[in-house]
Amino acid sequence: MHARKHTRASRCWAALALLAASVCGRSARAEPPPRELVFGIAPHLRTSLSQSCQRGGDVVECQDLNPFAGADVSLHFWPIDLLGLGARIAVSTDLDAAEGASSEGITWDPEDQWLWRFVADARLDPPLLPEGLWFGAEAGLALLVETQQSLQDTRVVEDSATRAAPLLGLAIGWDFWLGRSITLTPELRAELIAFGDPPELRADVEGRDYDASTWLELALRFGYVF
Repeated sequence: MHARKHTRASRCWAALALLAASVCGRSARAEPPPRELVFGIAPHLRTSLSQSCQRGGDVVECQDLNPFAGADVSLHFWPIDLLGLGARIAVSTDLDAAEGASSEGITWDPEDQWLWRFVADARLDPPLLPEGLWFGAEAGLALLVETQQSLQDTRVVEDSATRAAPLLGLAIGWDFWLGRSITLTPELRAELIAFGDPPELRADVEGRDYDASTWLELALRFGYVF
């Protein structure tokens, strides 16, 4: 199960990294116009950098990486050339292709996770840096919705729980201008999310324990400048 998950995640990481590298390799780009209001949408890949564990009865299962994929939408306002203020809503799902199957042909998903983030951020684009390169800081709220299915007799039973945690992060990105209104931005983001103790999904089964974990995210943002 884990081999299949990590192979799928590795392919996604490689594809997104290749696309970002091709954008960064552009030797020429249009002269950037003044930024005022920028709407963006970005696919991303992310993973936790710390080990997570899950208890089921007397068995504790742990894994080192927890790959997720998803997308976000953002809106930023630039009151001055070197400072951007905005907000971002992001959602990701775990890259777990495993499923249960019975001799009667019944299938179920042992574990499904959706990670939501609601973030306010600030971006600094000082004139000493190359044109378009910026650093950012963010703070917000993360919600983890975890669902587990199990087979009881011939019925698939679903249990779910939602937990919330504060989020703090840092980011770096590079805006490449494709004409007067379109930007393409590779972004690298590190976030700290403190989820705390996992909830109990059902008797003797807990949600995945991320505790206070660091997450790394690679995104490619398509922006439209109003």
